[in-house]
Amino acid sequence: MKKITSGIIAGMLAVSMLSANASAMTDYSIFWDSGGLHIKGRTSGGNANMGVSITDSSGKPIYANQVKSDENGSFSFVANAAYGDDMTVRLSDASTGETITENSQSLKSGIEIYPDYPDIIPKNDDFAVTVAQNGIERPLSVYDTGITYTEDDNTYVRHRRFCEFAFTGDGVTVTVTPKEEYSSYEVIAHGTELPSVKNDDGSISIELDKPRNFIVRLDGDTWFSKDMGKVLCVLADEPHAAPSGSNVIYKAAGLHEEDITLTGGQTLYLAPGAVVKGKMKVTGTNVKICGTGMLYDPNETNGDGRYMLGVGPSYNTQIQDVKIVGRSRGNYNITLSGADNSVIDNVRILSCMISDDGISVFSGSDNLKIKNCFIYNIDDALVMGGSSRNYPSKTEITGCLI
Repeated sequence: MKKITSGIIAGMLAVSMLSANASAMTDYSIFWDSGGLHIKGRTSGGNANMGVSITDSSGKPIYANQVKSDENGSFSFVANAAYGDDMTVRLSDASTGETITENSQSLKSGIEIYPDYPDIIPKNDDFAVTVAQNGIERPLSVYDTGITYTEDDNTYVRHRRFCEFAFTGDGVTVTVTPKEEYSSYEVIAHGTELPSVKNDDGSISIELDKPRNFIVRLDGDTWFSKDMGKVLCVLADEPHAAPSGSNVIYKAAGLHEEDITLTGGQTLYLAPGAVVKGKMKVTGTNVKICGTGMLYDPNETNGDGRYMLGVGPSYNTQIQDVKIVGRSRGNYNITLSGADNSVIDNVRILSCMISDDGISVFSGSDNLKIKNCFIYNIDDALVMGGSSRNYPSKTEITGCLI
């Protein structure tokens, strides 16, 4: 885990380091995880009794305790302080309250952790993942939207594991710890290679200087193996504010079981943690679908032969950041037919059955831009089709990871 000598946790965390029975403190560090606020260090004198107090930005106490360093001066403790609190941490001589040394500085964490998905999106423990920025480290939930199927009397799970978060500001370190042992790994991203290293404990640390979608693949696992069991998708977003206005349909975190039809001028926002279990249809002009929530296949194994998201006839449609999870045969993810001047940007497709084409562009769909998308499916990722008289034209595809 990465540590900081002091820092801000989603606001201001002013840290004063004060040692007892000592003239200096060394190896001081503080980090946050799901267990609380971890603080440890070493005083130059052993067996030092120290008072620990944590107050919020108004000075109200939120934690108080005592800690004693061992004979070598080492100490550590975990404070029950929630991430996101504005807080001041103080260590003092337990008997006199005297401040011997003090060090304070400010750092900022620009990491946004999304709400958990509803139970329909199961979690997976084959990989443990954390993300750290400026020494503030946070755990990420890992999900698996794959399906279980039987072939030749054998049962397989066609995995689609993923984790997600957003960040701004300084770069981040994503650390992936596989549950099982492995021999080799790859980090697969579009464009510039991502720096990575295998740590002594078997974890893999990947450096991101900006939001990216990427895959960690172990032991050269083939995309077409029976269970696709050694692949993790990491989806790192740029934070976006929710749109506002009378034309906005807002889907909050949680499960929404419904089909949705959008017409001219409407905007659909899928908030982080939102799952729409249903199909979508877009017609008309200036329709937008955005947010990092999910469109989830209402069918499993055998589909209804329709699209997950059908666009057209339409003009100037924008689809940005959403995830589409297909789980049935014969169920195209995105189809565009008569959908002029559309933009599909940073859409993530995670599907795992045959005939689950990713983005299909059909007749009458001209002047399209498909960019920065992440498509992890079984069948064709991108399809261009139509009649000889009305074949789609002027389609620009850039920056996609397929």
